[in-house]
Amino acid sequence: MYRMVVMIRKNLLNRYKFVFVFIFALVFYSSCAQTEKARERMKTEPAAALESICKIGDSIKEVTGMIYLTADSQETKGKFPAALKASPGELNMEVIDPIGRPQAKVKVKNGKFWVRVPSKRKTYRGQETWGGIPLRWSPELLLGRFPCPDLEKGKIRWQDEGAALEWVSNDGTGEKYSYTITEENNAPWPSQLRWSISSRGESDQALWVEFRFFKPEESTGSPLKWAAESDKGKVTVLWGDRKIN
Repeated sequence: MYRMVVMIRKNLLNRYKFVFVFIFALVFYSSCAQTEKARERMKTEPAAALESICKIGDSIKEVTGMIYLTADSQETKGKFPAALKASPGELNMEVIDPIGRPQAKVKVKNGKFWVRVPSKRKTYRGQETWGGIPLRWSPELLLGRFPCPDLEKGKIRWQDEGAALEWVSNDGTGEKYSYTITEENNAPWPSQLRWSISSRGESDQALWVEFRFFKPEESTGSPLKWAAESDKGKVTVLWGDRKIN
């Protein structure tokens, strides 16, 4: 009986050893493949790679549909669906409750925002950030574009052996865009972005923002889900119904 138990244990151990070895080999192979892709990526000029990223969604002029938004900032908190219309430089959003009744209307244009709450008969105004995001990016993010710098006003270089791409401003402000790069359809695609700046003087704008991007849209490459966090707050956006007009 004792010998039988020992034999069973040995057989189980051998089987588990095979599984562990297989998993380790799979992870190791995947890691090596990603490293090799990153090294191949470095053969591309960094400016050309960043330009490719910044062209994603560039042809989209208007988007309408429904988003599901989670926010935690000075301007707004909670989870809610919203009907949305976005175009370059402008955003109109109507927040609704679970049964479709309007709760608030949000408008972003020219670096300013207005929030109208019908039930309170009040309109709130602000600038610089909304939901923790610098307003210059809000319409473009919801169009399906990535935050991008002026390529000619900074230095661009590969980092981490091709796994990251960095732009640093030439104007002495310390402004920096650091992209973590993956690939979609054999082209660079940012899964993460950290934007930062050394100083804003008297401005109350965020000094850093960290973005994470998910679910690239098959036809455009635009992220169908993204999250942003800054020293002013955090927000997550998930597209439900999205229509490009």
